[in-house]
Amino acid sequence: MTKIIDIKRITKNFISFNVAIGIAPDDLNFWNLVAANLWEPITFHIFSKFLRRNCSYIDIGAWIGPTVLYGSQLCRCCYAIEPDPVAFEALKTNINLNPEILNVELFEGAIGNTNGKTSMGVYNQMGESISGFMFTKDSFEVESITLESFFDKYKIIDCNFIKMDIEGGEYVVLPASKRFLEKIKPTLFLSLHPFFATNSIEETNSITEILKIYRHIYHLSGREIRNLHGVHEVIATDEDL
Repeated sequence: MTKIIDIKRITKNFISFNVAIGIAPDDLNFWNLVAANLWEPITFHIFSKFLRRNCSYIDIGAWIGPTVLYGSQLCRCCYAIEPDPVAFEALKTNINLNPEILNVELFEGAIGNTNGKTSMGVYNQMGESISGFMFTKDSFEVESITLESFFDKYKIIDCNFIKMDIEGGEYVVLPASKRFLEKIKPTLFLSLHPFFATNSIEETNSITEILKIYRHIYHLSGREIRNLHGVHEVIATDEDL
């Protein structure tokens, strides 16, 4: 049974949720940063702008749930994907602490370029926010599924937004997902991790080409950009900011 040390109430932009303290490493400090608006405040504004009450969104790399707990209250359904078993347990516990949140589907696994079992690891320790295909420390086996197969599995037909923060896994997932993304065209809120890439220049160029399927690629400042070099988070969308 999961041991919860404390429960904290968080409010962001008039949206409130409960979170567990004591499950993931240093989660008290993290949630204090969220409450003080010191953790990615722009992220919450992006979610507020793009999520729709009549649409679903996919949270790839959900971790312990900061974006899930917020975003699920702005959409029809949230599909939250997290492979790290410690982080997933914290995510599940945090969802269960909010009985009013009934529209979250949890998937303990990874979006990849193939369907089947795959090995993953962590950069530092289990439960922190950095896990992925390229790490071997504390390795664990999880189910991997392509983005298109994930949509088929859950019969998703109304997704308008995907958040992807997977510690370098984007260099594997996006090339395999290009045709599918071109077909469904959800807004993509993407975190890039060139320091985890095998060849950061080549792979960043590849992602830049893939995102040209969208009308706009925005820097978080709202500035439209043409390439991704030196950029760590972007919004690729057919909508105007």
